[in-house]
Order: sequence, then structure tokens, then C-alpha cells
Amino acid sequence: MSLQILRRLLSFSLVPLYLAGGCASSSPAGSFSRPNKAVPPKQHEHKAPHGGFLIELGEEFSHVELLIDHDSGRITAYVLDGEAEQSLRIKQSELEIDLEAPVISIKLSAVANVMTGETVGDSSEFSGQSDFLKGLDTFYAVLKKISVRGSDFQDVTFKYP
Repeated sequence: MSLQILRRLLSFSLVPLYLAGGCASSSPAGSFSRPNKAVPPKQHEHKAPHGGFLIELGEEFSHVELLIDHDSGRITAYVLDGEAEQSLRIKQSELEIDLEAPVISIKLSAVANVMTGETVGDSSEFSGQSDFLKGLDTFYAVLKKISVRGSDFQDVTFKYP
């Protein structure tokens, strides 16, 4: 092979190295650029205004707060906004929660409130009672259906607490 052909081959083989060398010069010499580790998003927490348990509807669209009196078996549900700060009235006259194992259905009726002007069919508070809740500390359940601000949520599962 002639010297001239050898020079041409070497010059062509060095072109890719030259071009590639200009792309990765942002790291200091001897360093290795690693992709950023995925940082988990900061937990966005809400505090239940009545000291109960919050169920999220949608992605922070709204919440239902459950407050259970374990001595009497009384359960109260409050419909709240996405920040769990303001009450939201809904048109339903009843909410239904099904507990699992054994399956027990609990009906919560809308509560009228003279102080706030809430009525059955225009209320943010619902209440019911079940002897099964007496002394029950934890359970899995399903909120069967709730309509809030024109959005319907069905079969919302949750674990209490």
C-alpha cells in the first residue's frame, strides 16, 4: 500500500473521532456524566378539618372526609374541595359505602343544617350508623358513587385508616 493511500485512510478514520470529540466536552476531564436520579415528588398532604380520614377523588379534584365514632358505630362523611379546606354541597341525598369481608353496605343520608342553609339534596354532610363499625379499627371499603361539581366518581376503593 502506498504511503499516500495510507494517509488518506487515516484522515478519513480520524474524522469521526474529531467530530465526536466536540460533543462531549461539557464534563471536566476524567469525570463521568451520569443521568440525574429520579427524585420522588414531594408528598402533597392535606389535613382533615374534622380530624377524620380523607379519601381523594380524582387527582386532588375533591375529597371526602370520613369520621367514625367507634363506640356508637356512627359514620359521618364531609364532601370537601381539592385542598380539603372548604365544604362542597352536592345534589345527592345519600352516599353508600360497602365494607369488604364481610360485605356490609352502609347508607349515609344527607344532613340538613339550618346554620349553613344546607338541605337534603344540597348538602356537604352525610351521616349513617352501623353496629359493624363498633370497635372496628381498620377496613377496606368502596364508596359506590358520588357526583361532585359535575364529575361522577364510582367504586372509589380505600383502606381505612
